[in-house]
Amino acid sequence: MSRRTRASRVSILDRGADAVEVLAALSNSQAMIEFDLSGDILTANESFCRALGYELREIVGKHHSMFVEPAYTSCTAEKIATRADARFFSMTH
Repeated sequence: MSRRTRASRVSILDRGADAVEVLAALSNSQAMIEFDLSGDILTANESFCRALGYELREIVGKHHSMFVEPAYTSCTAEKIATRADARFFSMTH
């Protein structure tokens, strides 16, 4: 295995990047929202708010289902509740 191949399998955090720096870079380039396990919105970055047409103060504390079609809200909430301890989960209906 070449050195380059081995290096490509190492995560950015393993290569010494600070998690805060990685999240800051992601936040600068992606629309991001953070919510708790109950689905209540904790924060969102400017890109997210701008893309959806909200001010941060309008969404903090509200349930993330405000951004989901009504037909999907119970399905999504059920998946999150039953797999809250899972590292990754599917948001498909």
